[in-house]
Amino acid sequence: MGLIANIPSPTSSSPIQMALLSRIEGLVTPAQLIATLTTAVNRTRPTVTRQRALKEEQRSARELRRMQEEAYSNSLAQDRAREAEQRRREEEEAQKQREREEQARKAELRQKQREQWRLWKSIDLKKAGLVGMKSEIGKTARVGLRLAGGERTVQMFPGDIALAEVYSFVECYDLLFPQSASEVTLRTANDSNEVEEVEKPAGYEHYFKFRLVVPYPRKVIDSGLTLVKEESALWPSGSIVVEEIEDDTEDEDSDEEEM
Repeated sequence: MGLIANIPSPTSSSPIQMALLSRIEGLVTPAQLIATLTTAVNRTRPTVTRQRALKEEQRSARELRRMQEEAYSNSLAQDRAREAEQRRREEEEAQKQREREEQARKAELRQKQREQWRLWKSIDLKKAGLVGMKSEIGKTARVGLRLAGGERTVQMFPGDIALAEVYSFVECYDLLFPQSASEVTLRTANDSNEVEEVEKPAGYEHYFKFRLVVPYPRKVIDSGLTLVKEESALWPSGSIVVEEIEDDTEDEDSDEEEM
């Protein structure tokens, strides 16, 4: 019978080897066998105990290093995740800022185009002779207008112009009839009908932020191509009021184009 165990070598550089601690040969009594084995175990127990403690220490050190490396990796991953989230938020904010600037730019462009259209249309209406037009029976309609600001006026409209031109006349009223010298937008020559040429803004579709309404019985006047003489509420005479409306059509169209 042999008793063997892993015993470290005398030098630290040598590997641990299996060592024969005791060998029993021949016939022995149980008491002799137990005594021999006990003696061998007791003799090598300190070495084995130290070896076990060393293994446990090494295992603990490896586990500690593993936990530290795992904690470091987790911390590094969290830092990277926070940095990525921060970059994402900054990119989103930058994108939103760009969108706001683009919307502001488009809104400013639309406003400029709107004012350019009003100026162009004012000149067009002036050339058509609507400013200072005289009444002609069978050719013009006498229309009383109550503007959005409460001002009342009477205007003659040719019977063969579209109702859209009546809307345009109301839209450009402040340009056609400025209240003060500082509000004069149409540049006119002294005692002449000459006006400065202004181009119609390309690609711009004008919409009206008001409606023309016959007070009683209430009727909304169409802003299309129907002629003035074909509208019984205006021909040969009539009275209409200007009602401002909330219209987000342009903004919605702009949003749809962007989408």
